[in-house]
Amino acid sequence: MPRLNSKLIKLFEDDDAVISTAVPPQETVQEVDFFSTTSLLNWIHLKTRFRVVDNSDLGKQAMLGGKPPYCIRVYRQGRLGKKANRGQLGDKILVAIKGELRRAYIVGWKAHHSQIRHGVPRSDSNNIVLLDANENPLGNKVLVPIPAWLQSKPDLAKIVQSASKVV
Repeated sequence: MPRLNSKLIKLFEDDDAVISTAVPPQETVQEVDFFSTTSLLNWIHLKTRFRVVDNSDLGKQAMLGGKPPYCIRVYRQGRLGKKANRGQLGDKILVAIKGELRRAYIVGWKAHHSQIRHGVPRSDSNNIVLLDANENPLGNKVLVPIPAWLQSKPDLAKIVQSASKVV
């Protein structure tokens, strides 16, 4: 029996050598601008991570610092007047960003194909636009295209006007 174990150990040592040679050098991994490991979502819920897509200083610092904002609460009415803890495109949420609590609107959603409405494009990441205390956008420009479906919501009129492109 000890003879078999020594053969297995030798086999694993050989596999480690093969695995270590198959791993690419560190430079090629850092060349990727944005690599997402997040799975597709059926809805936005507690602790969902986001990407800030406006040009606000707070959003830039959070995204460059490596700690993206995450959802704390969804401001949405559910059935029978109860609060809903699921959000989707166009909903207002409360996020934690750089130790602060800020409100934001969801303008891009990495949704599952069954949740996408006809004609609403799917985003590669969960995108938000931060709001100030008066419910105005914190930045003065949205850097990514946003769905044209958001034009029908009166709360999002200022965000749609500041968008670089509406798809």
